[in-house]
Amino acid sequence: MRGVRSAVGAVAVLGLIAGCGGDSGGDGGSGDPGKAGAEAGAEADGGAAAGPVGTSPVPQAYDGAEGWSQPLEWLAGSTATATPVTVAPRADTVAYLLGTSDASGGSGGYTVEARDARSGDLRWSSGKWTPPPPAEDPSADGAPTVPSVATVVQDGREYVVVWAHGMEGKDELHDGKEVVRLAVFPADGSGDATAPARQVSVPVDAPTGVQVRDGGDGALVTWEPVGSDTYGVSVDLTTGESTAFGYEDLEMPQCGPGSCIDGKVVGAGGDGPVVSMASGGFGVPGGWFNEDFAPEGVWKDPYGDEINGRVTAASPTHVAAAWRVGEGGFDADYIWSVHDARTGELRAEVDCDAEDVAEQGSVWERGSGRTPEMSVSPGGRYAAAGPAAFDLKTGEGVCLAGDGDRKDMHLLSVTDDGTGYGFVTEETEGPQTAVQVDLATGDPEALPDGTDLPYRPLRDTALFLPLIGGGDTPAVQVLHRR
Repeated sequence: MRGVRSAVGAVAVLGLIAGCGGDSGGDGGSGDPGKAGAEAGAEADGGAAAGPVGTSPVPQAYDGAEGWSQPLEWLAGSTATATPVTVAPRADTVAYLLGTSDASGGSGGYTVEARDARSGDLRWSSGKWTPPPPAEDPSADGAPTVPSVATVVQDGREYVVVWAHGMEGKDELHDGKEVVRLAVFPADGSGDATAPARQVSVPVDAPTGVQVRDGGDGALVTWEPVGSDTYGVSVDLTTGESTAFGYEDLEMPQCGPGSCIDGKVVGAGGDGPVVSMASGGFGVPGGWFNEDFAPEGVWKDPYGDEINGRVTAASPTHVAAAWRVGEGGFDADYIWSVHDARTGELRAEVDCDAEDVAEQGSVWERGSGRTPEMSVSPGGRYAAAGPAAFDLKTGEGVCLAGDGDRKDMHLLSVTDDGTGYGFVTEETEGPQTAVQVDLATGDPEALPDGTDLPYRPLRDTALFLPLIGGGDTPAVQVLHRR
């Protein structure tokens, strides 16, 4: 189904759930406007927003005839896995990238447009921004890549961050340096052709898994630390100062020798980086440790050699995890939980036997090196991580894992009225079945064939990502709630 295919394509870059940013924000790679922008002949000016362009059905809660859209024609035919769009919930704004080309048809750059979510009115637009030239191997899977855009909150203010992975200073006489370049714009800004409030180049050694997102205290830049001494960088958007996290910053003093390995930074708020260990275990080194906040009844190694609890998704404020339950942790059932990223406090839990996801992170992100983002409702009450959804007010949750008869389902987004939207994950060929779930009961309902799903709910609207033009052109579309 067209709607589910387009939404899943965006989430595969996000991550599961944003954070879907995200925590919002898509995740792409380095940019080459010659591949995706200039060859398409796209111009920078998006003009006035059009009316809704999607022809597929949408969930009953949304009015398919009320809203606005912006086709991203410069991405027509692109095989890039990201749709460069983000939402700023506090400003109630949707921001996206447009490709540009020069008058001679040569390689251009990119501009940002930010529109009022409800009316579609243009709030501000940027001048042309040029990403760094791509690294020698900018994409591990060989797919064309484009810059991306994310929303980051710092000191209570939202910023739209445009970013790209590439090389700076490389020429016939210089090797140059590999960087992630950030351009920072206040989400509540105004004006046309505005310049970034700040630009920052973060040195990286990142063959795969580059990700920029809201880390809880500024922008968080992470990658697969293969052969690198740095495992992540937190960037203060107001000063441009960067804090790099190395191997010593990931060491968990609560772990025994060899029991916590292959650490990854998934957040940067509070007293230090929030670290997830591939072997099991997570927390803030020298601060809180996951075993001190484990759900009741989960397995614990009496010898301390193996740490239970594996991160499945993260947001700026929360961490989702899966825990084994049962004697010795073998052939175990699972409990999924959500924890406060700053304190480790257990916020919600649910029994959920989704072993494949618990062991491998997320089926959407398998092998990508990126940490899936949690989907959080605009008001912050509900959160979802793959097959599990949580009510952070009651501390309870629902599980959509298969039970031997019912198929596995994953949630793409959750709304403040306690509704989750997702799809059946076992369908590997052909359209995936879209589902709607009442989070109070956990009862799923199949939606009509071809239903487009809300990718990021906002106050009284939601962002959809339909495919138009025969299915090869993504569009930004915002529809009103009924």
